[in-house]
Amino acid sequence: MDEQICRLNRAIDFAIETNNAVFYKAIKVNQRIDHAKNVCVFGTGGFFEGYHGYLKRIDFVCDNNEEKSGSVISGYTCVSPDKLKELDDVVVIIMVGNYKKVQKQLNEMQIENYLFTDLFMNVYTTYHDAGWFEAQREKVLAAYQMFEDTLSKECFVESICHRIAPFLAQKTFHEIESENEYFSDELYQLTDYETYVDVGAFDGDTVENFVKAVGEKYNKIYAFELDKRNFERMKIRLEKYKDEKISLFNYGCSDVEKEVRYISGETGSNVTDEGDEEAKLVKIDNYVQGEATLLKMDIEGAEIAALEGARKVIGRNTPKLIISAYHRLEDLWDIPLKIKEINSNYKLYLRHHSPMVWDTDCYALSE
Repeated sequence: MDEQICRLNRAIDFAIETNNAVFYKAIKVNQRIDHAKNVCVFGTGGFFEGYHGYLKRIDFVCDNNEEKSGSVISGYTCVSPDKLKELDDVVVIIMVGNYKKVQKQLNEMQIENYLFTDLFMNVYTTYHDAGWFEAQREKVLAAYQMFEDTLSKECFVESICHRIAPFLAQKTFHEIESENEYFSDELYQLTDYETYVDVGAFDGDTVENFVKAVGEKYNKIYAFELDKRNFERMKIRLEKYKDEKISLFNYGCSDVEKEVRYISGETGSNVTDEGDEEAKLVKIDNYVQGEATLLKMDIEGAEIAALEGARKVIGRNTPKLIISAYHRLEDLWDIPLKIKEINSNYKLYLRHHSPMVWDTDCYALSE
C-alpha cells in the first residue's frame, strides 16, 4: 500500500483512538500563554514580521543573532537566549519556519515553548469525535487519489497529519510552502482575455495583483466582499483604475440569497446569528454573466456553499479555480470532492502557501 495512504489511515486511527484529543491542544496552549508571567517570541525574521500582529500578547522577543540583542524590533526589546533562563515563568512562542533546531535548543535549556501554529491549528474547525472521523475515512482517501501530482498528495497528507496526529508529520509547513499563491505560472498560465471572479476580495489586494499580472488585457473582473469596511477600502484602492470592466459587490457568496449577520474582523468576517453587522449573501450564478475563466475563493470556511452557488458557472465555463481549503479540517477533502462532483472535467492540485496552518489552496484546472 502507498506509504502516504498508510499515514493517512494511521492519522485517522489516532484521532479515533484518542477521540480527537489533539483538538484541545490549541485551547490549552492559549490558556497557558494567557496566564504566563512572561511571553517571548523567538524569531524576528519574515515569519515574525508577517504574523506577529495576530498574537494577543508579546512581552519581548528573542533571536540567536547576537547583534539584535538589546535592540527594539517592531516595538519589542530583543533579548538573548541566555537571558530567557533568568526570567520567571516564561513561555516562548517560536516564529521561525524551520523550527526544529530552535525547538531542540529551547528544550535542552528546559524552557517551555510552543509553535506559533499551535495557537491557531483549529482555525474555524469545530470538535469532531471518533465516530465522525471513521465516517470521513472513505472521503479522505478518495480525495487523496484525486490529486494529480506528488506535491499535492504530500501537502494533503502533511496538512492532515499536522492537524490530527502531529507525530506523523514528516515535514514542517515551511518545508511544503510554495510562493505566489494566486497568480503563479507553476500550475497554469494567465491569458490576455481572463474574466476574473474574486470571492472574498478583502481590500482589493488580489484584484490589484491580478491587474498587475495581466496588465489591461482582461475581459472583466467581478469582486465580492461581504465586510463593509473591507469593501470601502477596496473601492478606494481600485478607484485609480476607473475601469468599467471592474464590478464590485458588497455581498458574500453562498448557495442561497439571504440577509445575514456577521462579526467583522481585520482579515475576514465570520457569518453568525450573533453578529453585529448586516450583509447579504448571493449566488455567483446570478451575478456572473458570460464566460468566467478564473475564480478564486477565500471566505473563512464558507467555500463549499459558495461553490454550490456557482454550480452553473463552473459547469458551463470550467474556469480555473483557486479555492481556500484550510479553514475547516474537512475542507481539505470536501472541497476537492465538491469540485469534482460539480464538474468532473477538472484536474486537481493542492498547494500550501505559509509557514503555518493557513493558506492551503485547492487548484482545479481543465483537462
